[in-house]
Amino acid sequence: IFQGGESSLLDWNNAYARILWANVVLDGIAHISVGPGDGQLADRVKGTALFHRAFNYYCLAQLFCKAYTTGGAGQDLGLPLRLDGDLTAKIGRSRLEETYQQILSDLREAEGLLPPTPEVSFRPSRAAVYALRARTKLQMGDYEGAYNAANSCLKINDQLLDYNSLDLDQPVTFSAYGEGNPEVIFMATCPGNISYLLLLTFHYMNADTNLLASYAEDDLRLRAFWTPREDGTFQYKGSYDGSSILSLFTGLAVDEVYLMRAECATRLGNTSEALADLNLLRKHRIRTEAFTNLETADAQQALDWVVEERRKQLVLRGTRWEDLKRLNKEQRYQQVLKRDLGAFQPVLEPGDPRYVWPIPIEALEMG
Repeated sequence: IFQGGESSLLDWNNAYARILWANVVLDGIAHISVGPGDGQLADRVKGTALFHRAFNYYCLAQLFCKAYTTGGAGQDLGLPLRLDGDLTAKIGRSRLEETYQQILSDLREAEGLLPPTPEVSFRPSRAAVYALRARTKLQMGDYEGAYNAANSCLKINDQLLDYNSLDLDQPVTFSAYGEGNPEVIFMATCPGNISYLLLLTFHYMNADTNLLASYAEDDLRLRAFWTPREDGTFQYKGSYDGSSILSLFTGLAVDEVYLMRAECATRLGNTSEALADLNLLRKHRIRTEAFTNLETADAQQALDWVVEERRKQLVLRGTRWEDLKRLNKEQRYQQVLKRDLGAFQPVLEPGDPRYVWPIPIEALEMG
């Protein structure tokens, strides 16, 4: 892949197209004379552009850059940081530290411009800014910063959907476009062209048997996220978009924010607070009559539970790849990925160079 051709269009080019749109808006609004009463609208437009630029740079960094390390971020290659609408500018690659600092800078500015909650979930808000900041800080290993960001987000929206109230026999579990789902902070999905490719993939895709086995008998997520086929394999149906079985939610949601806050709490030594968040989430995921709290005074055990819950809850959200990259830095959580495809049995070791996708040749040739 990424040796020329359309594969590059799906990730690198599309993200930079969205960054261009954001930059055009930011360039334009800087030269607009805002009339009386239009200041709030101008702020929202600017804050929206800043958020989208940060969100796209974050997603690009997870694919095309190494995992962030304190010792390496100042030397490792980051992204070309295009910050205006000039298509002819020759922009070299930044350092990884500069890439992450640009993401955080955009989010800081957007924070003061956006409303706490959006009018519709497709628009960013201050809650979305905090959720994305928590993700970014978590990748950087800044657990105090991630905790504070997650905490700020949950002060705005801490509502969880009780899976006990859902009809788990529906072909698609959750409502279309996240409507009525209190957990959706920012609605984003895979691009449509990827969804068309999934049309074929879903006929052959099967859930990892280790993942399926991790759900307890009374864990409602097994039925909420997966439906069995006649051949004994399982098909995914648990996207928080819910507009079709092929539309995968890749946005920001309250469940993930609780898990980020819980992880940071364990790493900062507050095991009881981490368990409170973890058990609150699980209470909304386990059959009511079977629910019991997880209890331990062991911070490592609590962290193990959080890591496991991320795997079980954030299925096909686009977060697993970045989780693997950051957790592979810790020997306890390193994973060797293996696939049995008959004669072809690929293996991906922790820290493998293939965790960093190559920049498309066309982009290199252009600048």
